[in-house]
Amino acid sequence: MANHLFRLPALLLLLTLIASTTELGEREAHVEPLDAGGYRTYIVLLERPGGEDDMDDDALRAWHQSYLPSMTTALGQPRLKSSYRTDFTGFSARLTEEELKQVSAKPGFVRSFPNVICYLALPNRMRRRSFTPTPAGINPDILDSISKSLESIPIPTGKTTTEQR
Repeated sequence: MANHLFRLPALLLLLTLIASTTELGEREAHVEPLDAGGYRTYIVLLERPGGEDDMDDDALRAWHQSYLPSMTTALGQPRLKSSYRTDFTGFSARLTEEELKQVSAKPGFVRSFPNVICYLALPNRMRRRSFTPTPAGINPDILDSISKSLESIPIPTGKTTTEQR
């Protein structure tokens, strides 16, 4: 339990330090590459339907799946990855460019964009051994350890995902 109590303040300190700087790390954001079948994850924005507030999660998911050509890709992967309703109405799905054109022709389609992969990285000036945040008295080795472990942690967004079901 005490171990978890240390992690939260350290995580908040690290995220504050990252957000307060403009000098980013070495890896830049990029569009998700196509997989072997020519699929990529796209975020699709839709017009808000009448009665969306009355839809439960299953009804919303079924409505989003109605935009897709099938439930799975040719590789057998599920197409629909996430359904969104809080910040915007839409979904993320695995589609080819040709399938995206078909989806975009359907009524209610607003916009789509490919999934962009972003990396959480410490600024270069924080990677130097001489940097020690004196107010908190944290050892630079701890910051390096935390930053490496944070690279694989998904950042919660409050969206409903199929993996959480």
